[in-house]
Amino acid sequence: MRQFFYLLTVFVFISCLHTNPQTNHLHKEFKRPTNGLPEIRAIKTNFPLYLSRLDYDNSNKVDLSTIVKDKIQQTILDFYFIECRGDSSESYFKIKDVYFNSIELADKDLIYYLVILSHLPAESLDSKIICYNTTTNSFFPKIIDFNIGSLYNIENGKLRQSNLKTLLKLDGPEIELVDFDNNGTNDLKLTRLYHNGTANATETLIIRLKNAVFDTLDFKQKWIGPGSETEK
Repeated sequence: MRQFFYLLTVFVFISCLHTNPQTNHLHKEFKRPTNGLPEIRAIKTNFPLYLSRLDYDNSNKVDLSTIVKDKIQQTILDFYFIECRGDSSESYFKIKDVYFNSIELADKDLIYYLVILSHLPAESLDSKIICYNTTTNSFFPKIIDFNIGSLYNIENGKLRQSNLKTLLKLDGPEIELVDFDNNGTNDLKLTRLYHNGTANATETLIIRLKNAVFDTLDFKQKWIGPGSETEK
């Protein structure tokens, strides 16, 4: 059973790096509504990123360029229409309701934007990582899907640690820079919590960014906490 869940989560975690309609924009982009788009809030911080340590109301807010705002808005629209199956009339929930905040992190000529989103109507938390190259003044064509639903919740407009994160005493960073292959270039390390209904595992994914392409260098999964000993 453990091997099955391992293979499944590797596929889910890594498959987001491959070409798909909502991330490479080969599809027809959804028409922007004349109103209803959320205000694009963003705060600037440094690596490593600890989501629970940020004050989303009073942290260092950043003024975004038009091109960055447009990219984040399109990411929100893709998420609303494709993943949340929203409709243009916003009958069941509003486009602005799926957006929480964005975080800007810089590494030399690369700027990462973590777009934190709420998957409605289930209200589970998700996020997307988009990367901007300041040298070429362009975004990477692909987006990283980084599911943080087992780590955090949105409660009363605030980001809160999940009961599982508190119970398992997970206090490490969610995103950090590492030189995994010792080549003098930073790679991106993502850490999240996977929950299969009965047991939990920490998952780490290391991604290399080169020539506007994401390559998966390493993936590890470690079962932890109550129920982990029952996994086979």
